[in-house]
Amino acid sequence: MKKYEKNKSIFNKYIKGDKYLWAFISLLSIFSFLPVYSASTNLVSTYGGSNTVFNYLLKHAIFLLIGFCILFFTQFIDYKYFYRMSIFSLPIVFILLIFTISQGKEFDGVNASRWLHIPIINISFQTSSIAGLILFIYCARYLAKKKNI
Repeated sequence: MKKYEKNKSIFNKYIKGDKYLWAFISLLSIFSFLPVYSASTNLVSTYGGSNTVFNYLLKHAIFLLIGFCILFFTQFIDYKYFYRMSIFSLPIVFILLIFTISQGKEFDGVNASRWLHIPIINISFQTSSIAGLILFIYCARYLAKKKNI
């Protein structure tokens, strides 16, 4: 019984916040392998090549691990840092969105430049998801400021 209590205190020492939220995020991460597996089997059968389904699943697992590391270390940052950061990051995200739109990639005559590709590390991401996060933080800042008036 004492061994369980020792492990429980270690868990409480490092993981802050709502335990149910951590469990929900973990469950969503585990279930996210299903659509990746489904899409990767289609990609492998359509395009073939040297990529296998395992390569796609491994890449997804690495991205999840990086995401959990970011989530873990973000919990130790004071929320007031994000409060101040939202003012400066809003114009940066706006510039990133304009850069993404102006890439000029077309698919069947329609502008399809939604992804920003970083060639050095060969990763692409959607700038709209970063913009949504920054806008969410900025709106929370704005509402907290209006509440105090």
